[in-house]
Amino acid sequence: MLQIVAGTQDRVYIVEDNPELQCSAENMLQILVQASSYTHQRAIKDALRYRPDRIIVGEVRDGAALDLLKAWNTGHPGGLATIHANDPAGMLDRLVQLVEEVVPKAPRYLIAESVDICVHIKRDRSHPAGRCISGIVRVNGLDERGQWVLEPLHASPQTTFHIQGLSQYGLYDTDEIIPV
Repeated sequence: MLQIVAGTQDRVYIVEDNPELQCSAENMLQILVQASSYTHQRAIKDALRYRPDRIIVGEVRDGAALDLLKAWNTGHPGGLATIHANDPAGMLDRLVQLVEEVVPKAPRYLIAESVDICVHIKRDRSHPAGRCISGIVRVNGLDERGQWVLEPLHASPQTTFHIQGLSQYGLYDTDEIIPV
């Protein structure tokens, strides 16, 4: 996905604590954080001063998740972040847990407005890359009980995922089939 972002003219702002993400965008600012002196939260808030088109965070781990969601929801669409979870729905629940590290009740509506797609990747020793896509869902808001409304974007009994409509999010030029 970062390769697709790199092919745009977008200004990309990347925040991570270990330089793991590889993005060759021409207009990119990569910020490394250290918990003791410059936090994820501070780096995400500072991102807004640099007027990025895309804010990318290489592993959301703490209450900075709230600042990231606010930033994405203020005219910075097309952001990406990694988060550890067991499945796509678990990714959203994990965001709730992280936000609740700084506020008593997470604004689920903010998560539902800010996150469009969840792509879950799991380890797979048999796959050449060592990982495979295990689930993709589109987030379609919340239902009347405040539960996630998720639309699976995968199909096929041959363990392939059809990424349908991701071109509208600027992630792919066309719809694709990705074998896993």
